[in-house]
Amino acid sequence: GPEGDSLFVRTSRNDGASFGVKQEVFFTTSGGGIGVPAVAVGNDFVAVAWTDRRNGRIKLRVSRDDGRNFGKTKVLARTKLSIDCKNRMTDGLVGLAASDKRLHLAWSHAPKRSCQASAIRMRTSTDRGADWSRTRTLTKRRTYGWPELDARGRTVVATVQSPTGGLVLARSGKNGRGWQDRLLKAPRGFSFSAADITLLPNKKALLTHVTERVKRNRLLNTKVVSRRSPDDGRSWNQPKTVADRAKRLRMAPNVAANSTKVSIVVQAGPLDGSPRNLFVSRLR
Repeated sequence: GPEGDSLFVRTSRNDGASFGVKQEVFFTTSGGGIGVPAVAVGNDFVAVAWTDRRNGRIKLRVSRDDGRNFGKTKVLARTKLSIDCKNRMTDGLVGLAASDKRLHLAWSHAPKRSCQASAIRMRTSTDRGADWSRTRTLTKRRTYGWPELDARGRTVVATVQSPTGGLVLARSGKNGRGWQDRLLKAPRGFSFSAADITLLPNKKALLTHVTERVKRNRLLNTKVVSRRSPDDGRSWNQPKTVADRAKRLRMAPNVAANSTKVSIVVQAGPLDGSPRNLFVSRLR
C-alpha cells in the first residue's frame, strides 16, 4: 500500500476448502519493502520466514495454534545479497522446510554487496522453531540464490540455480548437520533455470526444473521437465517432459506431493517472463 508494506498469512484448517482471516506477521515503511517470503507447515506449527530489505535481516515467526496467532519475531541471519545488480535490492531469498517438529531455514549468503550468492547458509530447529542450531553451510558453490528445500525425517534436500547453467543439488542425511552437494550440468546448447524439489515416500525424491534452449546468447524456448530419484536425491533418472509448450513456459515451477500424488504448477506467458496464466500438471 502507499503507506507501507505488509506480509500476511491465511491458514486453511480443512484441506484448503476455506481459509481463516489474514494475520499480519510483518509491516514496514521502508522503501525496499519485504523480501520474498517462505512458509512451512509442521507437526502442530506454521512457520513464516522473510527478509527485512531495510537491513538484510532474515526473520521468522512461528504459530503454534494453527496459524491463528504468531509468536515474536526471531532474527536468525543477515545477508547483503541483492536481487538487482543495479538497484541493490537486498533479499536473502529464503527457503523453509518442516518435518514433524523439525524446521529448516536456508538463505542466500553474500558477505558484501553482490547479486550472486557466495554460499547458501542454513539453520535447523528441532523444537518447532524455539531453539536453533548454529549457522551451517549448505553449499559453497556460487549461485543465483533462492534455495528450494524439502525435508522428511532426518533427510533434507535443496536445489539452487548455478550461473554456469546447471543446478546445484544438495543433500543432508543428518538433520542438516552435514551436507553433500553436486552440480547437475545441462547438455551443450541448453541451460537449467528455476527448480523445485520434493521428497516422496520410500526414500524417493522428485526434481522439477526448466530446461532452456540457448543459441548465441539468445533464449529460443523452454520446457518443464521432472526427474525422479530412487535414493533420496543421491542419484537422478533421466528427465521426463511435464510441459513442452516452449514459448509459453518461462517462469519457475512449483511441485507439491501428498504420499504418491504429485502436482506441478507453472506460470505461462511470453519469454520476457510476464505471467499470463497458471497451469497444473499431475504426474502419474
